[in-house]
Amino acid sequence: MSDIRKEIATRKLEILYGQLYFSLIFSAILFISLAYVFRDYLSVFSLSSWLTIFLLITGLRLYATYNFNYSKNISSNLKYWFTWHILGVFVYAITWGGFILLLAISADPTQLSLLLICVAGLCAVAAGDYSFSFYSFVMFATPLITPTGMFLVTAVDPSIHTSGYFVLLFLIIMILLSWRLNKTTTKSLTTQYENQELKLISTKDGLTGINNRRRFDEALHDEWYRASRLSKPISLIICDIDKFKEYNDTYGHLEGDKCLTKIAHLIQAYARRSGDLAARYGGEEFILILPDTEYEYAKDIAELMRLAIVDLNLPHSASSVATFTTASFGVYTTIPDKNATPDSLIEYADKALYMAKEQGRNKVVLYENKSENQA
Repeated sequence: MSDIRKEIATRKLEILYGQLYFSLIFSAILFISLAYVFRDYLSVFSLSSWLTIFLLITGLRLYATYNFNYSKNISSNLKYWFTWHILGVFVYAITWGGFILLLAISADPTQLSLLLICVAGLCAVAAGDYSFSFYSFVMFATPLITPTGMFLVTAVDPSIHTSGYFVLLFLIIMILLSWRLNKTTTKSLTTQYENQELKLISTKDGLTGINNRRRFDEALHDEWYRASRLSKPISLIICDIDKFKEYNDTYGHLEGDKCLTKIAHLIQAYARRSGDLAARYGGEEFILILPDTEYEYAKDIAELMRLAIVDLNLPHSASSVATFTTASFGVYTTIPDKNATPDSLIEYADKALYMAKEQGRNKVVLYENKSENQA
């Protein structure tokens, strides 16, 4: 099963189980109400037995729903949870169908009309609850309606006999409507997930799998104006792999791509908070946004990344810096004001990167803007 199909199947199950609390409580109230209305037509033992069975099944389904809601591995157990759902629906429907048939046998024409209205209501509610699972609706509606419909069709009274055909026709119509509703809801859900997937793809770098320049631009805009509104610092780290052209010339572009991917994932690991974002800025350059981060901490993060790249120990015999792959880092921190733009953050971080290269590379340099009160 593809990832998107698995996500859709998981979401369908979440919807099916999520609606169960309300529908089970509604069904229990209706069942008890019908038992009360027909209390004079059935024995106390019969009513008590049906109520006990129904409430037991309701309790088991509520327990299954509770377990589902607190399960941590739904997507890896889709078949298991769907099987339990279908089993619960079918047993529930058989219980309802048997009880409705028992009441229909003892009902007078007025009560029979009330009973059929209740059945139609149950079926209509189920069509909405199971709109994401046509199979679930069929497994509910068929055992619910068919026994009573067949009983009415075989009745001697012509008026009751005719109503039986209408009941069975209603079942067929509801199944067709449910099929149509299921197609519509499934298509809508699929479109939603496909759009999310396309958006995700459009913001990911094709080679390394981390965020791309487009996603970085969006995040920088949002975080800049958030920092400006809250008067909080925002830091930016730009990383450039030293002598990467020479690396490609020496080891080939395939090895160069592997080198980029390893370093990209390393940098991604330092985007640890919800607002942090690492991205491939272009070529062999990477960038890291650190909202609400003072310059000392941002510089420490950059130094940790520099040392981690050294620890990768990726050979680079053509480098004039070291015999292994290294990287230079530019860091800049500011509290945005209304006269500045997000581009200024990139501009000064880039200047710090240039200074790191000028100082021999494999260094971290913090740019200090003299116009700001920054150490």
